[in-house]
Amino acid sequence: MPGGSPSVLRQIVRLPAAPARVPRRLTLVGMTSNKYFSPSMAVALVALFVALSAGAYAAVTLPKNSVGATQLRASAVTSAKVKDGSLKAIDFGRGQLPTGATGATGATGATGAAGPVGPAGKDGVTPSPPFAVVRENGVLDRSNHIVNVSRGSAGLYVVKTDRDISGCAYLASIGAAGIDGSLTGEISVERVNANSLASVEVKTRDSAGNAIDRAFHLAVIC
Repeated sequence: MPGGSPSVLRQIVRLPAAPARVPRRLTLVGMTSNKYFSPSMAVALVALFVALSAGAYAAVTLPKNSVGATQLRASAVTSAKVKDGSLKAIDFGRGQLPTGATGATGATGATGAAGPVGPAGKDGVTPSPPFAVVRENGVLDRSNHIVNVSRGSAGLYVVKTDRDISGCAYLASIGAAGIDGSLTGEISVERVNANSLASVEVKTRDSAGNAIDRAFHLAVIC
């Protein structure tokens, strides 16, 4: 009404009441929805929080024997991380450990039991040593393994065998080739020289020590 007072105007025209304050909606970062959280959404969020917390716990608390070669980086285990005295010789490669000093010789062990008797050997060949019966003129009467006899000056004979007799023993005596027992005198035998391995030198003398030809018997024992 024209010219009326404000109080009168308010009584005549009722203005609508101011709208009630709407509570602020909760939203997740990055979500554009303006819907309220339902009970199921709240349960899902709690489950997600528990799962994330369990993963973080597992990341810092590992079960026993759960870490192997696959989980270790190259050169991850250093000397500082190895407990002193915890490694054995088998844990090192060949040649990585220094060789220790040689230990003292151990005590002699007990004598072992006797082994079985071996098979019998073949029959050996009966030894046949060289020998010679030489006449006073240097001719062989009978012999074994003798190559020849050479006569030099009076009472000097060289008897040559067919083998090395340098390490053998020589036996000689004055005696006829037959039954004549009247020969007397002296005899000696020795190697011809250091280079003669198969020959010996025989010297015969009379009872006065004079060189004289005499028949003799010679045996070589090896």
